[in-house]
Amino acid sequence: MNDGNSWFAGCLHGSPGRAYTTISASINAGNLSFCNPGSVSLLSNTGSGYAYQWRMNGVPISGETTSAFVAQTSGWYSVLLDSSGCSASDSVMVNAIIVADPTPISNYSCGAGTVTISATGGGTLNWYDGINGSLMGSGASFNTQYLSASTTFYVQADSGGCQSAFIPVTASILEMTADPVASDVSRCGEGTVTLTATDTATIHWYNAAVGGTLLQTGPSYTTPVLNTTTIYYVEAGTNCVSARIPVSAIVNIVAPPVTTDGSRCGTGTVVLDATSADTVGWYDEAAGGNFLGTTYTLTTPVISVTDTFYAEAKNGCTSVRIPAVATITPVSADPIVTSSFSCGTGDVTLTASSVDTLNWYDDISGGNLLGTGTSLTLTGISSTTIVYVQAGTICPSALVADTAYIYSIPIVNLGNDIIISSPQTADLDAGPGFASYAWSTGETTQVITVNLTNTYSVTVTDMNGCTATDDIMVTVYVGITQALSYNLNIYPNPVHELLTIGMPSSMAGEQKLLKVSDVTGRIVISESISQSGLYTLDVTSLAKGVYILSLETPAEKRVVQVIVN
Repeated sequence: MNDGNSWFAGCLHGSPGRAYTTISASINAGNLSFCNPGSVSLLSNTGSGYAYQWRMNGVPISGETTSAFVAQTSGWYSVLLDSSGCSASDSVMVNAIIVADPTPISNYSCGAGTVTISATGGGTLNWYDGINGSLMGSGASFNTQYLSASTTFYVQADSGGCQSAFIPVTASILEMTADPVASDVSRCGEGTVTLTATDTATIHWYNAAVGGTLLQTGPSYTTPVLNTTTIYYVEAGTNCVSARIPVSAIVNIVAPPVTTDGSRCGTGTVVLDATSADTVGWYDEAAGGNFLGTTYTLTTPVISVTDTFYAEAKNGCTSVRIPAVATITPVSADPIVTSSFSCGTGDVTLTASSVDTLNWYDDISGGNLLGTGTSLTLTGISSTTIVYVQAGTICPSALVADTAYIYSIPIVNLGNDIIISSPQTADLDAGPGFASYAWSTGETTQVITVNLTNTYSVTVTDMNGCTATDDIMVTVYVGITQALSYNLNIYPNPVHELLTIGMPSSMAGEQKLLKVSDVTGRIVISESISQSGLYTLDVTSLAKGVYILSLETPAEKRVVQVIVN
């Protein structure tokens, strides 16, 4: 048993020293490659007592235990033979050639005509008029004959003599979409416009007749804000679209009027103007407000302060409102004048006050401009004169009269100088009718009484405020008791250098004594004179003042007052 020479290959009826019986397996088949769908018959060798088991890719095929098997798909097929415990197997590779169905691409024509249809796929693409019908052409695309109705064609892929299924491809004949119905829409002034269109198909809005930008899909389109008329285009349909129909968004812009402002001085109406090719309406507000009338020239209501009114042009639409300003400039207040006067011919300065510029005129209607400013000086006038002053230049005040009065200078006369002897008194009378009196003594009455040697003066003021002054020399002699004659002619008096004395005829041929005394009685000149006629006395040695000159003879004495200046 352990002798190796006693063992033989085999599996049936073996014994030491005798060889065993063996089996073998083989598969007989036709063309192992076929077009799918299809099949190939696989036949195993046979023998008495053989058992069969077919396998695909090493996996037993359920129920396939005969010597024959029909393979329909690609794969490794094998048969396992078994006989009396001995087994054998054989295998073959089956290739089922599958041609993928092409992908159809249908197409259409808008209205009757030819249609180009196409497909994608491997191999050669053949086109037929039906399943297993007539071959119409080959290639990735196919141009049909003239069609008046939609037609179905079929495409089949051919690769290595195998074919795909017949795939339908439709060449559609579509009707043209009817043009949409749309109307122009208008508006007044800038703003948006809503356009609408109707159609049984989907509606598309564009900004150009060809190409352009798709703006909106749907039956309506609202434009952006427009300030000028703009054309848009609408078409209907998706495949066989209609013609593009123009639709206008009409913007009616009315040119605004040109307004002219108006003005006046003080409360009242103001005239405003507007020019336009269209009708013009007036309002008191920039929007809304009260309608004031349709006119090119508006007379405003009575106003007391500056106000703004508004004009708009109308021609079915209205323009924007344009303001027109009615300016009220206050009238300058009448100036406050102060009259003045001159006593006698002279210069008179008149004054006036105002916050505005002052102009002076010589006439109530204006006349000649005499000056500008708060005062006016009239020079050298000799009669009362009326002038007129006006405040302001834009809206001046009324002309206000101002008077430069020329009053007569009052006359006061105290009379000739007086010589009295103490204890006599003298009444000095300035005269009646004056408003006031001012004496050098401080007294304020019309008449004053004096008893001292002095020069007395008085200033009188009349009702107009004019003044006049006069003075008088009163000489009071002390110790002179004899009667005095005052009939003595002298000149000039007052005297400065030489005094001429006329000798009285009654003293002719007489020796005469001439004496000059001051107010205290002191004799300052004493001369003896024999001549008659005129006598000249030099007084240059005397101080200014009042002196008493006496000329006497044994028979008479004459005295006169002399003023040395």
